[in-house]
Amino acid sequence: MRKVLYVFSLLFFLSACHLKGDETFVNPVFYGKMVSLSDLWDVKITPTTLDKDNRHGTTWHEDCEMWENESKKVVLRCTHQQNKEQPENSKTEEHRTHVIEISSSKYINPDLGTFIVIHSYYEDETDWTARRGYLISAPDTGADISR
Repeated sequence: MRKVLYVFSLLFFLSACHLKGDETFVNPVFYGKMVSLSDLWDVKITPTTLDKDNRHGTTWHEDCEMWENESKKVVLRCTHQQNKEQPENSKTEEHRTHVIEISSSKYINPDLGTFIVIHSYYEDETDWTARRGYLISAPDTGADISR
């Protein structure tokens, strides 16, 4: 009986390690800094986080769970903790889904980098999405796309 319990424990441990190891993007381009084309927020993602920076000292952090991981598309379901000073009847957490896709644009020179579109929507508002364009600098060109 102890051997069986040991084997199950070992299998559980190995499967947990395997799941943790899978938390990498299929396409490493998604690890790059996504520079906003509209001067709103620059974005940096990992399989478990989404961070925004408005280049003026304000940042935004969301903890995420990766729902899809493909070569041209990543889907993150993220949670943001609201300000604890809000009224008691308001939500303390927001759940937002971000669909991050590599796209093409006839207006952007591909030598400058990879064009990314992020569609974002709140869990209870799936009929409305925010759509923003970003550029990730191509690592081999060294092009400076920051403002």
